[in-house]
Amino acid sequence: MVVGAPYSAPPTPAAGLALATTILLGIMVLLSLVVAAVAFNEYSVVDDIVTGSGDSTFDDLLDADDAHAGGLVFFYLGWIGTGIVFICWQYRHSRNARSLAGPGGLGPAWAIAGWFIPFANWILPGIELFQSSRASSPPVPGGGPRSGKGSGLVIVWIIALALGLAGLAASLSTGTAEDNFGDMEPETVRTLFLLGAVGGLILAVAAVLGAIMVQSLTKRQTQRIHQVYGGGTFVPWGAQPPPAWGPAPQQAAPWTAPAPPPVGQPPPWGAPEGAPSPPGPPGPAPWQPPTQ
Repeated sequence: MVVGAPYSAPPTPAAGLALATTILLGIMVLLSLVVAAVAFNEYSVVDDIVTGSGDSTFDDLLDADDAHAGGLVFFYLGWIGTGIVFICWQYRHSRNARSLAGPGGLGPAWAIAGWFIPFANWILPGIELFQSSRASSPPVPGGGPRSGKGSGLVIVWIIALALGLAGLAASLSTGTAEDNFGDMEPETVRTLFLLGAVGGLILAVAAVLGAIMVQSLTKRQTQRIHQVYGGGTFVPWGAQPPPAWGPAPQQAAPWTAPAPPPVGQPPPWGAPEGAPSPPGPPGPAPWQPPTQ
């Protein structure tokens, strides 16, 4: 006997989480531009010192390095807050995809775990999102439930995110001006700061792409939920509807007292009209004196 999947609540569109994620990604655009600006400023100071083309001093380098560090602090605070909300949205999106098309791909667990594996977190979130996005498209004829078209926007976003993080990581490898940048060659330090500035710009682009992607994927998934389930009773993927889901039983009419017989009609027991009523129940026997 085949046992259907247990009933579960219908998919809940992630519109609320998508809005919060989009707002935070907008903030990350600004923070990424700040990182790009302070990194480029430190690059300019180092370039002046290396080439001797400007009047920058070591004190200017210390100030630029402090500004760079402060920009990174604000960036990473925003990164943590945005990342928490983004992961919550991605997990909801992945769960909804599983409800729409059944298990497949990395799944909801990797929507969380994929962000915590060093270096792999530059690509795993994108893979999971692309696989889940395929559940929002109608399957191709003869294909499986996840054979629909995935979102190409996810691919562009994850590539931009990976490139931006790589540039940011390069600028962090320089150390600080107070420790002489780990005795790196000045030209190398200059190049790494330039990569950090470019990485900040790319991260700003990735944040814009991420906001567009979140709204697009959420809208597509919500439309798919309405297409598949509409306003009817939700049956999870692979489940057999229980018998209780048949047509609703007809309710009996409420009880009312029977109407009195019409005037002039014979009594219900069939006696002719004008006949005396049937005798009632016998009363108590008459009193008699006791016998001797």
